[in-house]
Amino acid sequence: MVTCLQDKWNGQIALRGATGRSLAAFTSSSYWVVDVAVDYKISADLPAYCKGYNLTNRAYELNGSEGYQGSFPMVARRFTLGLEQRI
Repeated sequence: MVTCLQDKWNGQIALRGATGRSLAAFTSSSYWVVDVAVDYKISADLPAYCKGYNLTNRAYELNGSEGYQGSFPMVARRFTLGLEQRI
């Protein structure tokens, strides 16, 4: 994970993945996905954020089950925007 901080901005990039998985339980023996996040501090108690998950839009599973290959899929590419009030 790489983090950058300058004044009110904070950015992060994360690479997640796995290799060597059983094809009896998973649809693929490996996967790699990229997540990003950008935060902007509007005030000391009110940061805004934008996050993107699985930017590669890769189909993968975290949990596998033999005989039910790919039965627990993860969510596709998605984005979230929001404000976080700190008290």
